Amino acid sequence: MRTNPVDLFKKTLIVSGLVLPVIFAGCGKKNPIPPPVASVYGVASIVNDVDIKYDGTLTNVNSAKLTITKEDGTPILSETVSGQNFSKTYKYTDNPNFIEGKFKLSLSATDTAESNSSITIPDLPATATIAGSTDINAYGSATLNPVLNDKNPDQNPVTLNSVKSVEGNTQPTIVGTGIYINTIKTASAIGPYQIAVELKNSKGGIDKIIISGNIVRVCL
Repeated sequence: MRTNPVDLFKKTLIVSGLVLPVIFAGCGKKNPIPPPVASVYGVASIVNDVDIKYDGTLTNVNSAKLTITKEDGTPILSETVSGQNFSKTYKYTDNPNFIEGKFKLSLSATDTAESNSSITIPDLPATATIAGSTDINAYGSATLNPVLNDKNPDQNPVTLNSVKSVEGNTQPTIVGTGIYINTIKTASAIGPYQIAVELKNSKGGIDKIIISGNIVRVCL
């Protein structure tokens, strides 16, 4: 006897004495599993005052291309980075192009996996550090030897450009790399004093600072 094809999909289920036909549907085509989505992410920050630190994350990609340019589009570097999480630090001592200014950083792995950020290396003022006291005995003189420095490496060395008394109780002059201070020979000069100092960096930039101290009465 020939079997109806439909019967091939039927089974009989007996529940509590009832005969129920059960039809098993045929297996349909399975939906394909979508490929994993590739993505990249990066963020830049400033460390050590003038260095660029870049932290990135790669998802479902083995490597990506990191490109750094100046704000005007001038290329600085391009390199391949890898690892799910990575960190890079860029500094002047490794590449003299990393100086004060704005930079654009682009991380890309595919046409759709891209992350862009920007960061500015600040133009910091020069500093003068004086070891020891800046006090001077009344009717006397002293020489201060400040250590001059600019945190922007490309702007060193720094030199003394000019010095001037603020209140008129001293007569400062530049002697070599130091500041020679002669006090005014009057009793009214006893007390606080200030000297306005101009510092000049290697690129010609001028920064102004104030050196403060006291003219101290000497008891004989």
